[in-house]
Amino acid sequence: MSSFTKPVQIEWSEDHPRLAKTLEGYVYYLEWNDESDYVAVPAGFLFDGASTPARYDFILPRWNGKTIKAALIHDYAYKFRTITTMKGHTYKCTRKDADKIFLDMLRISGEKYIKRSKSMKWYRRFTWRLRCNLAYMALRAFGWIAWGKHRFNEWRSDAH
Repeated sequence: MSSFTKPVQIEWSEDHPRLAKTLEGYVYYLEWNDESDYVAVPAGFLFDGASTPARYDFILPRWNGKTIKAALIHDYAYKFRTITTMKGHTYKCTRKDADKIFLDMLRISGEKYIKRSKSMKWYRRFTWRLRCNLAYMALRAFGWIAWGKHRFNEWRSDAH
């Protein structure tokens, strides 16, 4: 089963007010494509958290402790279209793959939160899964915008 290794250490970017920068590399244990390995995101990577519009922040907060790790790995996969493992393997990552990893990571982070709660576990589990699925559906519906933006910026930087 995929799992988190440690908390994410971030600081707010001075150049971009909506972005955070990883202070140290982040590692996540991922089971993906019938393999398992640690996925690494290097220190200094800029990301924007869970890109939830402010009016829908109650569904999935942008900088919540349960969502930040999933957003970090997802943003890295969207930007580079690859997943790089600690063993040195690099896998091509489609938009659907990145979105699925995001959903799986959200579900895992929510389960840890639910296990720590003392009451109403069934309700918390139901609402967390519902919120995860809503976020995933929104990502599948609108994620093409960010996916295309990264691709355009990559093309633009190659053209100059």
